[in-house]
Amino acid sequence: MRTISLSEYFSPSLLRSYLLLLAVFAVTLGAYAQSSQVSGEIVDPAKAAIPGVSLTLTHVETGEQKHTLSSDAGYFSLPLLPTGHYELTAEKSGFESQRHTGIVVETGAITTVDVTLQDAATRLRASLYGRSDGTAAAQCRKGRQQRLRRFRGIVSF
Repeated sequence: MRTISLSEYFSPSLLRSYLLLLAVFAVTLGAYAQSSQVSGEIVDPAKAAIPGVSLTLTHVETGEQKHTLSSDAGYFSLPLLPTGHYELTAEKSGFESQRHTGIVVETGAITTVDVTLQDAATRLRASLYGRSDGTAAAQCRKGRQQRLRRFRGIVSF
């Protein structure tokens, strides 16, 4: 019985190249299999979904950023993340921006971060109530009359 050697069919340099390619593929596949994701839902205080929110996830240790938009149903997902500590920033016109810190992503885990964005009008109302001298109300009346109509029953001018 004759023993067949791979070197009879492949040159040693070609065989090393194949083995190196196989090793790189195995390491890459293992990294993707062990990677994690951050996902969640973006809603307003009434729990209505907010589509089109711009989300930025920053890996604290490396500074690497990933970007996405929330779906029409208000959901988002950022897959294939290396483990580590992250910060999530959510921004949309007409809403206050929010930053979530201390997000820990572990190997193979799905980390859920649900975000409630406050309407910018809520911030406006807070500034109206926050000032006793009336300067904020006068400033807002001048520049944002249309938004203040929502508060007509709450604030009198």
